[in-house]
Amino acid sequence: MANTKLLRVVKLEGVTNNRLYIERKGEEIRVRLIGGDEALARLGSLIEATGKPWREHISLAEHEEYGEYAYVDGAVEVELYD
Repeated sequence: MANTKLLRVVKLEGVTNNRLYIERKGEEIRVRLIGGDEALARLGSLIEATGKPWREHISLAEHEEYGEYAYVDGAVEVELYD
């Protein structure tokens, strides 16, 4: 998945997953961003906690049946007990 540029994340109402637009070899491609609203919330938490751009928290993968997809890679550590 070299030479891939993450363009934008789009929230889709009324469906389980959202959408990520990427550019590869000069072509804009739609990719399923799995995880729905929970993934978007986690993405927001990661951005807030790390100060890094959203693109650094998205990973791409391939599934033999469903094809290429994206997911939010990472989690924010929350201390429960001390």
